Amino acid sequence: MQQKALKVVCLYAGKRRGWEAEGGSYPAEEIKLVKHWLAVLSSVDHGFPMDVLFLNNIADNMEDNQDYKEYVSFINSINGDKIKNGSIIVEHRQNIGISFGAYSDAYKKYKNLYEYFWFTEDDYINISENCLLNGVDILKNKKVNNLPVGFVCTRRNVRVVRGCTGSCGITSTEVLNKCYPEGGKFSNFVYNKKKISTTQGEVKQHLRYEHKLPRHIHNNNYRIWQLEKEYGLVLDWRVKLSGYKNKTSYGHAKEYLGEGVFKVY
Repeated sequence: MQQKALKVVCLYAGKRRGWEAEGGSYPAEEIKLVKHWLAVLSSVDHGFPMDVLFLNNIADNMEDNQDYKEYVSFINSINGDKIKNGSIIVEHRQNIGISFGAYSDAYKKYKNLYEYFWFTEDDYINISENCLLNGVDILKNKKVNNLPVGFVCTRRNVRVVRGCTGSCGITSTEVLNKCYPEGGKFSNFVYNKKKISTTQGEVKQHLRYEHKLPRHIHNNNYRIWQLEKEYGLVLDWRVKLSGYKNKTSYGHAKEYLGEGVFKVY
């Protein structure tokens, strides 16, 4: 297995909670978001070899939507493109288990090819140089109460004890193999594997599971931690600006201007 990470970015171009797509087209908004990802991934050095898997959760009843067809065509066109620290992979899956189902599928498929995994939802983009390197260093070296760190949260509003919103964070294949053994009771990251649509009620059924991945790791004699503050700055697509904050550290809001340039507020 090579010393390399796979960053798994779950995409979704259907209607979603907390979003107002410009012009009312969610596929068109998702294209803009993916282009933003490409700009960051091409200019920011994450400090560690990293391929990026854009794993698209297929939106229901969008087969005949022209904007959706253009979205699918666009993301397929970037498959294999080179970025700062590796290459892009594009795949599609049924929307079972929302983001956490995507993470689980990616781990199962690629666990023999990568030493580290970084799971994230598409609307939170980490922008700090060497952020992945910092996460890997924490996994390798940090202990909390004599227990190794098994999951490094990379999203803002981290709750170190409870877990990470969206289960967004960096972990190792070694940790995942121990916590999710093949054929074991917890062989999947998701507990509710029902295929869902876009209704708020169905989405809420899954929200209670979004801390389960880091919490399950925590319950297997690992500890949850977070990126050091200078490595934890993120962009929140829905609000466009976001600082990184947790119980112990605070970052500054930044706006990505393209070509590696950020505006600090």
